[in-house]
Amino acid sequence: MTLLSLDGAVCRSRRLPRAAPALAFAAVSGLAFGVDMAVLAVLVHGLGWPGLASRGASIVAATSGSWFIHRHATFSGRARRPWLREWLHYLAVNAIGMTLNYGCYALIVATSAFGPAHPLLAVIPGGVLAMGLNYALASRWVFVSRLSSHR
Repeated sequence: MTLLSLDGAVCRSRRLPRAAPALAFAAVSGLAFGVDMAVLAVLVHGLGWPGLASRGASIVAATSGSWFIHRHATFSGRARRPWLREWLHYLAVNAIGMTLNYGCYALIVATSAFGPAHPLLAVIPGGVLAMGLNYALASRWVFVSRLSSHR
């Protein structure tokens, strides 16, 4: 049996479970979080960059890395746009998710005792919601199925 992609598009002997692309997306999101934190740490602590500039660079690095993996693995069976256009669409979709993520975090920190006491844990609800939104938007608007009319 040969599996052609994680998005369940077409496989030689059977289709992948419908949850496979969502699970792969979640795994890549976890990897991207690690890249984000590693790049941020190197820029701030290793190179002495200011925090905000470092954070912007780390977000672009992590988001670009996740786009590359999704393009070549998670959604490899889907039609491809030219890489620059697809990458820019992916960045735009993720900007929507980042806004949701930050909004949830700010709400938790501003309205509960839990947020200020546990700022790292307060990231989790917004991160999970943003990942779900990013998956829905990326699978519909960025990595468009060959059979889909969404463009």
